[in-house]
Amino acid sequence: MSKFIEYNDIQSSLSALNCHVSPAETQGIACGMLAVNTAIDKNTWLKELIDDEYLDSPDLELLSALFEQSLAQLNDSNLGLHLLLPADDTELPKRLAAIQEWTQGLLYGAALAGLKEFTKLPDDSREFLQDVSQISNSGEFDLETDEEAEQSYYEIVEYLRIGTLLLSEELQPSKLDTAIH
Repeated sequence: MSKFIEYNDIQSSLSALNCHVSPAETQGIACGMLAVNTAIDKNTWLKELIDDEYLDSPDLELLSALFEQSLAQLNDSNLGLHLLLPADDTELPKRLAAIQEWTQGLLYGAALAGLKEFTKLPDDSREFLQDVSQISNSGEFDLETDEEAEQSYYEIVEYLRIGTLLLSEELQPSKLDTAIH
């Protein structure tokens, strides 16, 4: 995928559809659902986000593209998952709030797709989801200095990105594995 869908573009689509979920949470839900079950239908996801009266709206085009992009990124052999978060020039507290929304979406999406308890998961996935749960509930982040806070932000984003790819791989083993056996 050559161009990533932008946070503000999804925000505009969500507003037009009278949806009160943030762009970050929107993608988080998609990633959670798809990590647990790559066969999840886009319409199942859309019905979680918007009222039925908007299901025929032309404003769904960008949301549909976001779902397809998220699926492609989760299956990308180059680990190309890109979290839908505000631009880097957005003030840090808003970006941190978006991380929490994204993690809440990931957990919600995983539950919607059938993940009921972490205890039966492989160790790495279980630990990752426990961390995601802590991030989603952490309230405020400790912002020592601006430079440390920025560095921590990027580390959290990278951890979420790689952890989500790991979760997807552990719950949806690659096609290569099935081709070998």
